[in-house]
Order: sequence, then C-alpha cells, then structure tokens
Amino acid sequence: MHDGKRSIIHLLDGQQLELTIQPRLIVHELLNIIASHVALKDADKQYFGLAYVDHLEQYHWLPTDRRVLDYDIPRKSHQLHAVLELHHSVKFFVDSVLTLCHPSAVELYFLETAKRLIKGLLEFTDLEYYKIASNFLQIYCGNYVSDEKARYALAELIPVPNGVLHTYDVSLEDIEKNVIELYKDLSGVPKGVAILNFLQTAERSSTHGCHFYQVRDKAGQPWTVGISNKGIFQYDPSDISKPKK
Repeated sequence: MHDGKRSIIHLLDGQQLELTIQPRLIVHELLNIIASHVALKDADKQYFGLAYVDHLEQYHWLPTDRRVLDYDIPRKSHQLHAVLELHHSVKFFVDSVLTLCHPSAVELYFLETAKRLIKGLLEFTDLEYYKIASNFLQIYCGNYVSDEKARYALAELIPVPNGVLHTYDVSLEDIEKNVIELYKDLSGVPKGVAILNFLQTAERSSTHGCHFYQVRDKAGQPWTVGISNKGIFQYDPSDISKPKK
C-alpha cells in the first residue's frame, strides 16, 4: 500500500506547508489546498502555480491537469525517504496590479516582486529605481528616522541594478542620496499604499514578470532566456538590462 509522499510546499511569505501527497492527487487539487491556506480567492488563483525549483533557481511548472507525483522531478526527489520540495509562486504576471481582485493576491504579488528585486532580476531607469527603492524602505522600515539607518537598510536589502550604474553614470553615493530624499517624503504613507506604489513602479521594468532560464545554443554558447507574457527574450548571461533578441 502506498502511503503517499512526504512534501514541503514553500510559500511566498517564507512559511512552509508540510503535507503528504497521495498518489492520485492532481496538481490543481493541491493548488486549491494551498490557495485556501494563503487566502487566495477564486478570481486570482489562475495567476499562481506550483513549481519544482532546480539548483540554478529555475522554475519548472507542474501541469495543473496531471497528478503531482507523475511530474518528471529529479531522481533524488523520488527516493523512498526523500522529501519532495515544491514552490507556490506567481506563474502569470498581470499587466497591472489593479487587475487583481483581492488584497491577499496583491500581497503575494508584492512578495514575489520583492524577491525578484532583491535578486537583481528587475531592470529600471535611474528614476524608477529611486522610486521603487524608497517605497521598499517605507514598506519594510516604516517612516524615515535617519540617513544612517536608511543607508544601511538600502545596502542590506536592495541591490542597485547594473543598468542604473552603467547607463546613467551615477555614483553609489548619489543613488543613495536620491533614494533617501524620496524616502523622507514618504513619511506617513500607509504600508498598503507603498505596496501599490512599489508594484506599479515594478510594472515598468523591462524584465517585470520574466522567468529566467540558462540555455546553450547549437554552438555551445551560453544564454539567458526570459519568458513572460510579453514574449521570449534572449540575454547575455551577465547582463539582463537589454535583450539581444
């Protein structure tokens, strides 16, 4: 008798959902269980998916109409006592956060987008970066206290995109100064408003909503491929600020 597979579902808020997946459980059924746990409503569930994340942090999405345990997951996860680890995340990005119907979905979109910002996967103009970084500080640190604390939080939380440093010929000190000036102006702005500001600024990023994958062409040349609702784009692996194709 098959007792099921021990599994951990990584959620966007950092929590882990531990459960035993039965052999006949369909992916969309598991997604419904997770949606109930994170308070996702029916209208917004369509934008989220379940994925296996490989050692390169690439997302491999499970088809919703198949059994969870039928998916071709790396062999080590199929070992008898191995724990199957999957990630619940945003699969399809809407063009505007205002499309989302419920605050729970907005919060999950924010968590996903913030994770991408921290990993350096979002490219911005200098002005866009100043705006999104200042709102990020308001969300996580609250109202401005001092330049020193703001500068420390900025260095710890938010990497400056290469495109900003290289394209706009600005120093790191000038970037920090500009972000902090905008951050000061946000004092008193509620967290929810700052989250909306953050997401609407993120939507302007050329790499917003892209899922990135490392590939090689027929000649063995490495490339980064970005897939989003805007299309498929090819990047130099060391620079995602501008696609090659």
